[in-house]
Amino acid sequence: MLNRFFNGRIRGVPAGGWNVFCGVWRSLARRMFSGVKLCGLGRCGKNCRLGLGVVIRHPGGIVLSDRVSIADNCFITSEFPDSRLEIGSDSHIGRFCHLDFSGGVVMGKNCTISEGVVIESHDHGHDPGSVPESCPLRIGDGVWIGMRSIILPRVARIGDRAIIGAGAVVTREVPPRAVVAGNPARVIKYLE
Repeated sequence: MLNRFFNGRIRGVPAGGWNVFCGVWRSLARRMFSGVKLCGLGRCGKNCRLGLGVVIRHPGGIVLSDRVSIADNCFITSEFPDSRLEIGSDSHIGRFCHLDFSGGVVMGKNCTISEGVVIESHDHGHDPGSVPESCPLRIGDGVWIGMRSIILPRVARIGDRAIIGAGAVVTREVPPRAVVAGNPARVIKYLE
């Protein structure tokens, strides 16, 4: 509204004041939104943060440990109301991620899920109208899942300290300390 009035030519002290006001307002909005969303979760540790636009379906089954952060515009959904999602301490989920915890997902400590990652834990088989089948997933400690990777159902485990390259499509278990990439994802090397 003000940009139309000033025609985008706010300069000097008014521009600085306006930028400070917008920054403070954005920060307050984030804190209020995060606090409201965190209250509905099953259990929540200390210093957890949710970004703006996070959509959570069946929040009662979600357990967050200390210092977990979920960035803006993530979809955390489940087909079943009694499914569980457990995220270990100091873990981070990047923007625009889709995390399905229908089959039950347990994520370890110090995990990083980069932007745009899709994790599915249920399968409909060859009939999209069939009853979904649960596929539990266990993600180990210190796992890094690269940007726009896809973790398909039937992947039961991603080992500790594994790295999944950007854009990888994971169709089977990932061993501990393995670096995987490609479509379908294959082990490139093992970390020392």
